[in-house]
Amino acid sequence: MSGNESREFDVVVFGATGFTGQFVVEELARSATQESIKWAISGRSGPKLAQVLSVATKETGIDVTNIPTIEADVQSEESLRAMTARTRLVLNTVGPYRFFGEQMVKACVETATSHLDISGEPDYMERMQLNYNKAARDKGIYIASACGWDSIPAELGIQFLKKNFNGEVNAVETYMSIKTGPQGVRTNFGTWQSAVNGFAAQSQLKPLRRRLYSEVFTKPRPQSKFRLSRKILPFRSEYARGWCLPFPGADRSVVQRTQQYRYETLNERPAQMEAYFTVPNFLALMGLLFV
Repeated sequence: MSGNESREFDVVVFGATGFTGQFVVEELARSATQESIKWAISGRSGPKLAQVLSVATKETGIDVTNIPTIEADVQSEESLRAMTARTRLVLNTVGPYRFFGEQMVKACVETATSHLDISGEPDYMERMQLNYNKAARDKGIYIASACGWDSIPAELGIQFLKKNFNGEVNAVETYMSIKTGPQGVRTNFGTWQSAVNGFAAQSQLKPLRRRLYSEVFTKPRPQSKFRLSRKILPFRSEYARGWCLPFPGADRSVVQRTQQYRYETLNERPAQMEAYFTVPNFLALMGLLFV
């Protein structure tokens, strides 16, 4: 136990003035009353935080203008510690996490506060696990990443399959596609930044993973007689109903670490996994390859 059960807030949304932060605030407004959650929002600007609550009130029809606001900045460790010490859990929406994530993780560990983010950046996630796993465990808190599009569908999908499959799951392939609405597909700048910087950091992953799988994960992974190969070139899948490419996101990294953790702690056979991105036709495939 972390000993933070009596704190002022159950949850603080950090980065509430951002694109994702506004969405999280609105969703929390809808669920907080039913769940009796004590919550606050945090960011750099008090007036902008007040505006977030005003917009959330308008969008949800629930008056949240009296929800407390806390000013904190990733450039100020003191402000982060002061904020995290008031809550049991921080929902951190400030990215790219490669640049702004560790400051918050460090503050949460120091104040025995659990931390949840929506990062899809393997470099950041694996580095945080390597550097803070023992400290978080000693404090009785959780540091959880990839709690969004990356990588909840893949994680829960595989665990659901393993729970309901009549036997041991050896390997899983996941196929992800995007359904577009009338406005088409858009992404916000923070997500784009994270993707660009993630590709730039690819060369740093190999030495990082060598350390992670020797210092944090120490149990040798069992070798399957039926190895799952990764399809590198584009291919047509009748099952996925489209053309497929390897998915460059975080799903594989996240799933592999979860499978290894469950193998080491529960002696549960780790499933192999490969992730693919699917587009409906060859023209869309060409557009994706040359975008």
